[in-house]
Amino acid sequence: MKQANEKLIVEVLKEGRKRWMDLERKLVKSGKMSAPTLSRTLKDLEINGFIKREVDSSKRPAIAWYMLAEFAEEVEVAETVKRLWQILFRPPTPEEIAVETGITPEVAEKLAYKTAKKTGWFHPSHELINERTGKLGEVLVCAARMRDGKPDDWHELYKDEDGPQIKKEAERVLEKFPNLLPQLTEDGEKVWWPPEAIKRLGKEYKPKDRSSPKLWVVPR
Repeated sequence: MKQANEKLIVEVLKEGRKRWMDLERKLVKSGKMSAPTLSRTLKDLEINGFIKREVDSSKRPAIAWYMLAEFAEEVEVAETVKRLWQILFRPPTPEEIAVETGITPEVAEKLAYKTAKKTGWFHPSHELINERTGKLGEVLVCAARMRDGKPDDWHELYKDEDGPQIKKEAERVLEKFPNLLPQLTEDGEKVWWPPEAIKRLGKEYKPKDRSSPKLWVVPR
């Protein structure tokens, strides 16, 4: 009977993630099992690694979702792709996805392709990575200048062709990812990159020489 109940739950979850009320409607109200049996079987499946339970605490009251473990990995990869894309200005590599999710790059790539219709993911080229790394570096420096008001005439540094777009993205980054911003010296001539920013940039990025004063990476 236990295996039969587990099979019933798995079959429902193959349709996609479900809330408790969804499972109750399909399995309890239809007379296939009792509510205590549903609760007990869900716990057993979770303990044995067949399903995952995730709580969306952004809702009031919080909502618990049940899903097959494989589906849970797909959801995590898709969410990671979307989040990193906002930071990197490009789709993340399988290696970057793997670091964030704790799975192997091979599995990350497989799931990234599988969820590509939802996320728009594609494997970024080296050229794209280099180009967008430069953009990220400039946006982070601009956001730091925006935050600190250094130098006093920092607005004047962004009057070139890409300046308005850099400033627009800097406002977004300043609000959503302040932990990535570098620290500026009092005179605004030097910049220290935090470890999290170096992780995203891949190196201690040297900012573009827009005008005086110049920014230089402080040697370690």
